Amino acid sequence: MSIHVEAPGAGRLARDLERAADELDTAGLVQAVAEPIARRAAAEAPRRTGATARSVHVDATGVAVDTPYAVFPHWGTKHVQANPFLTRQIRPSEITRTAEKHLDEAVHTIEGNTYV
Repeated sequence: MSIHVEAPGAGRLARDLERAADELDTAGLVQAVAEPIARRAAAEAPRRTGATARSVHVDATGVAVDTPYAVFPHWGTKHVQANPFLTRQIRPSEITRTAEKHLDEAVHTIEGNTYV
């Protein structure tokens, strides 16, 4: 005994979803989300020499700080009060708006198609 299920339009839907995934510019999304965070973090980074502030940048995964000692003022130690200059800049509503905009642009590529 076998059961055969036919889904008209499923192949076209799969192709369109693949195209929408291709349209989603993940690198651009990371850049768009991380850039304002990095800019604010650099402005608020501790400044003895300015090296930490100058090392704040956006890479492929988000915001990075290249000075190895930046963790100490950021998270604090028993001798140094924490100054979370990077994590304080994360604004969930801003991230959500930016992500929604990028997702909307990708989904727009398949809007208006019917699959039945």
